[in-house]
Amino acid sequence: MLMANWEGMDHCVRLVSITHGADFEIDLTGFADPTPAFGYVDDCKCPVRVLQNLSIDGNITIENRPAFMWLQGPRECVLLRATGGKMASFRSLAVGEFCVEIYYLHPDGSAELIHQNDFCFK
Repeated sequence: MLMANWEGMDHCVRLVSITHGADFEIDLTGFADPTPAFGYVDDCKCPVRVLQNLSIDGNITIENRPAFMWLQGPRECVLLRATGGKMASFRSLAVGEFCVEIYYLHPDGSAELIHQNDFCFK
């Protein structure tokens, strides 16, 4: 289980399966906004598939991020918006070796890194 905690809050992002890709689950219960938004990026620039309680709402660029493995410069993220419920999930369609970042997008427009990892699926 992969977990990210920030600002003393108990939010988590979990990798829940690698059967058909990297399936991520986000616990929505701790967000004040009933429809929080998230940015997903991997270094392969792969699309994602919504599994539960999310919609794909276009793309967003997150500037001024430090390098992480093969992610360099601004992050061109898939914009995911929660549609309700307590848990949301999506699948990354990246395969092989890749690295991932997931951001919580605050209502004021700022972005906060909530998950970062690298994978090698063979």
